[in-house]
Amino acid sequence: MNLPGFVTPNFITVTRLLLVPCGVYTLFKNGGDDSTWQIISWFIFFFLGLSDILDGNLARSRNSITEFGKFLDPVADKVMIGAAMISLSILGRMPWWITIVIMGREVGITLLRLAIIRRGVIAANKGGKIKA
Repeated sequence: MNLPGFVTPNFITVTRLLLVPCGVYTLFKNGGDDSTWQIISWFIFFFLGLSDILDGNLARSRNSITEFGKFLDPVADKVMIGAAMISLSILGRMPWWITIVIMGREVGITLLRLAIIRRGVIAANKGGKIKA
């Protein structure tokens, strides 16, 4: 990939985390009923999803996989998905039970991950990538 040197996988992951509020803001803009802002929000979340693919590919291609990245990438994924699902539930576009079940699972996985982190950081595998 021909990206500037400052564009590291961790830079992309942190940027993804920082842009999640922009996606949420645009989703709720004008009471959540403005179709233009809805489209903008969907593009933001789509871009954030693509950035998740990009950071992993970039880390592998540059051989720059870090412990920080292995920890932060799944956190950024959960924040992005959680923010979108909670927002959609607040707006009445997704049933709360779906959000609660999926977010409960994600919180459980995160707690399990933190409990076993003493053995070393666990990188996301292909199964986890497909699920997300």
